[in-house]
Amino acid sequence: MGVPSMPRPKKSFSLPDPRRLPGMVAFQSAAPVRHAPRVDENAFWLLIEECGPPTPDPEGEELAAALEARLAKGPVSAVVGFAERLAELLYRLDRREYGEDLSGDAFLYVRAAVIVAGRREYEAVLADPRRFAPFAADQVWAESLIYVPDRAYEGLTGREWSRDTRYSFESYSNTAGWERG
Repeated sequence: MGVPSMPRPKKSFSLPDPRRLPGMVAFQSAAPVRHAPRVDENAFWLLIEECGPPTPDPEGEELAAALEARLAKGPVSAVVGFAERLAELLYRLDRREYGEDLSGDAFLYVRAAVIVAGRREYEAVLADPRRFAPFAADQVWAESLIYVPDRAYEGLTGREWSRDTRYSFESYSNTAGWERG
């Protein structure tokens, strides 16, 4: 069973106006922002869908480049909000039934690949952990997605970002997800 992928039609996309979407708050300063409101989940998935290339990109290289370019246009709050939502989605997948047999880095990058696959696949994997197996077995790694917010922040502000999100995206950080039943 291979990793599901569907070609996406090429669409033009501009980052949503943060004043028009719930969960996106504009800040006036480019100063580091800690624990900003997360990007609304629908806005996050819309951004993933709109920035996705028209051809399969299971490891997310093209998606990451497009996301970085869009987010680097600002505002900083959109970058921070994107990072918060990305961390939360990765955290939700940080559970024993998905990553027990994977190294920390492999588990992180495979969880990122589930996000690259899109909302429908992400939600299917949450509902049925067996759907995670093809990503792990095929060693589909979407490492580049992890660093999108950091690179976009640096492109926008000219400064390196010391990211501190509400949820840790690092493997094995969701202690409730790793408890033995």
